[in-house]
Amino acid sequence: MLTVLSPENLPGQALSITVTVGGVLALILGAMATGGGFSWNTLKTITTPRPRHTTLLAGHGIALLGVCVVMTIAAFAGAALGAYGITLLEPIPAVAPPVGDLATAIAVAVLIIAVWCALGVCLAMLFRGTGWAIGLGLAYLF
Repeated sequence: MLTVLSPENLPGQALSITVTVGGVLALILGAMATGGGFSWNTLKTITTPRPRHTTLLAGHGIALLGVCVVMTIAAFAGAALGAYGITLLEPIPAVAPPVGDLATAIAVAVLIIAVWCALGVCLAMLFRGTGWAIGLGLAYLF
């Protein structure tokens, strides 16, 4: 068990946890960010005088991608703190994971979380609200 939790296995362990829990949070985030405009009737108000729907959707996409990157980096940082904390408590070597493997795992996690967020956005636009989007998205996820 200690070898699984060691820092050299950090990319695989952090990726598995980040994708499952992060996927749930990203789906809800995407549905709330997009579906809220339909629920609160702010989408009509925003798009009437200024931007078009495509501009607004691109802005949402860029902002949500930034949040997905921050979520992933925070999750991997927490996993790294936990892995190195275990090395302080238990007699296992603190061998750092290969940088290439860590970068690949972070990139894959960002991509997977962004896809779950995009699913939340699509469901919120399809149902024009947040309730059905979150409910059906979580039902599909679980």
